[in-house]
Amino acid sequence: MIDADFKKWLIERFGDDVKLNEPMHRHTSLRVGGPADALVTAGDQTSLQLLARECGRRRVPWMVVAGGTNLLVKDRGIRGVVIDMTNKMTGIEVIKDSEDTVRLMVRAGTRLPALCNYAINNGYAGLSFALGIPATVGGAVKMNAGTAGGAMADVVDGVEIMTADGTIRKIPRAELCFSYRGFAVKAEDPEMVDGVLILKVFMSLRRGAPDALRQAADNILRQRSRRQPTETWSAGCFFRNPPDGRSAGALIDEAGLKGLTKGGAAVSGQHANFIINTGDATAADILELVGMVRETVAERFGVQLEPEVQIVGE
Repeated sequence: MIDADFKKWLIERFGDDVKLNEPMHRHTSLRVGGPADALVTAGDQTSLQLLARECGRRRVPWMVVAGGTNLLVKDRGIRGVVIDMTNKMTGIEVIKDSEDTVRLMVRAGTRLPALCNYAINNGYAGLSFALGIPATVGGAVKMNAGTAGGAMADVVDGVEIMTADGTIRKIPRAELCFSYRGFAVKAEDPEMVDGVLILKVFMSLRRGAPDALRQAADNILRQRSRRQPTETWSAGCFFRNPPDGRSAGALIDEAGLKGLTKGGAAVSGQHANFIINTGDATAADILELVGMVRETVAERFGVQLEPEVQIVGE
């Protein structure tokens, strides 16, 4: 728990942008999770630096929710400070425009669907893989979000980050290391690897025809709606695909686990790699169901499924 003196400092510095003992089920797409000691809406980089340095001075942990779409918060909540960048640290700028390509600067709190719509409306191609992924741009880069059609690594050519001590640095593409649902900065300094917060993303896209891009996007979104439970509370695909190339969803389906429930949590009958909240699930329900799925798949196929969703809190 953060102490009374730090709570006072947060209120004096951030005013209405800080909420104490804030229930995290209000801020995650799974709609579960206990309270965060403090939830702070970040307004700008200066405020972020100040907050990070004060947390460091007081030895208070902090984390970013990144839209809460790839996140499971446990029922006792999160100790320390949770930072929300989705309300104020948003925006898209064209920083280089040529005949064939365009280079964008996208603030990390910008929603990925908003970026996709912006690109389509302006005739910028290259983000079709991201259609329908309900993430922030910063969160999507951290997870190297993508589909069979591509991933964030295909379009990102640099980032601006803040390290745990509040230092802001620009990192070119050559110093970024992307992997399957992973991202890291190539550096010997541990501050450049642990606790990195993405502030801005630089990306290059190709020129395209807006009408053709919109038609293709509509087709992709219709297909996704047919295959995935887009109208239910979930965190997207819960498990990473195994390194042997098999699909986590196919393994869960073949194990006969579609529709399996625990409390208010269920394995989606539409797509087996989605764990959904049917209305009154707790984080404990979801975690127990996840354990049941992992155990069954391991017994049937000898495969240890690993969560793609970030699990945090107590």
